[in-house]
Amino acid sequence: MYYRTAVLERNISCLVLLERQLCQLYKILLKKTEDLTAKSLLHYIASDSLKHSVILEGILKETGWKINESDCDANIRYAITQADALSKDVSRIPKIDNVRLASLTDGLADFESLLLERYSNTFQWSTSQSQTSDTHSPRRMGKNIFELIVSDEERHQDALATIKRLSDKFELQDNDPFVRYQTPDAWYRPPAR
Repeated sequence: MYYRTAVLERNISCLVLLERQLCQLYKILLKKTEDLTAKSLLHYIASDSLKHSVILEGILKETGWKINESDCDANIRYAITQADALSKDVSRIPKIDNVRLASLTDGLADFESLLLERYSNTFQWSTSQSQTSDTHSPRRMGKNIFELIVSDEERHQDALATIKRLSDKFELQDNDPFVRYQTPDAWYRPPAR
């Protein structure tokens, strides 16, 4: 039982650290992004990342567990480092246009996929500890929280896919050749009689 609790504690604390870092990254992107629709979707994801970190920190505080990055596995530590580096790179850019945003969404989707995978694993781990039907038990409420967070992460992937589609659409429009027709009537042939 102690081993399971320690694994759950480690998983949750690592998720808190990653959510915090991603929240910072999304906030920086939000300030630099020009497209209003993309800004709205980034704001949505940033707000959820903040919400998730606060919820998980509350769980850790209530259980007396501590957040420790050294307990995180290599994948999470690498993701935290990458998100931090990306935040620093993005903060140096004056504005993020649609083309640059499209290139960033693939990396952001990778972060969200990692979160989704980890939340799903943590959710399965925590519910396998105790299958209780008491809806007011802490384990049952934790199950509901993880279900909500997992569904949020799925929506984040959808939001990033939408941003990518919008950015790709604008990229195509920006690369279309500009042609000026001086005498378009010269191409017109009257219908045969």
